[in-house]
Amino acid sequence: MDGTKKLGGRGAYVCRSESCIHKAFKVPKRINVSLRAQLTSSVITQLERTLLEGARTSTNSTEKKEELS
Repeated sequence: MDGTKKLGGRGAYVCRSESCIHKAFKVPKRINVSLRAQLTSSVITQLERTLLEGARTSTNSTEKKEELS
């Protein structure tokens, strides 16, 4: 994953909401088509978990900001 968007190679955008991530990974073939690559099922699973963790962290940060306001 390239959060800086500066690495070379293929990329795909998935919004940071859990529902978008679940939808993107519902059919593993969709990720392979988007990236024009053949990722193994274990790599796809790991990528999905990483994105979900990021979405949860992002949601928690937003909730904390709202509490402080």
